[in-house]
Amino acid sequence: MLQVARLAPRLLGPASDLVAEFLRGRLHPDGGFQDRAGASDLYYTVFGMEGLLALRARLIELNVEDRCRRLLESYKEEAIRSLAMLDEPTLKGLLRRIVGKIFNDIELKGWCREFEARNAAGRAAGADAAAVVG
Repeated sequence: MLQVARLAPRLLGPASDLVAEFLRGRLHPDGGFQDRAGASDLYYTVFGMEGLLALRARLIELNVEDRCRRLLESYKEEAIRSLAMLDEPTLKGLLRRIVGKIFNDIELKGWCREFEARNAAGRAAGADAAAVVG
């Protein structure tokens, strides 16, 4: 794949500028690359970035890196917000760990308040029992 990508500008010849222009035209204002319906899509974003890199297109002047970073941040925010709507503690805990691993630069705290409430109640009950025994 990488070898084909390196050869792309030479093999495409003058058409490489047309391909690069098409890819640039698929940039979405939110930072990603558009799918067939015109919405930003992670798959199309990876494909668009790799395509432009293979064609040695100028990514800096398109501000592609910053745009993609903003898109990634929006995915992070959406993933974290989706945890707040979950009621099942086991599922919420599992998804919290998965989201933490996908976006390894974030630490998710406070999204499992049901565990915090249960643990606080358990500590209070344990303290009461200890006071009665003692």
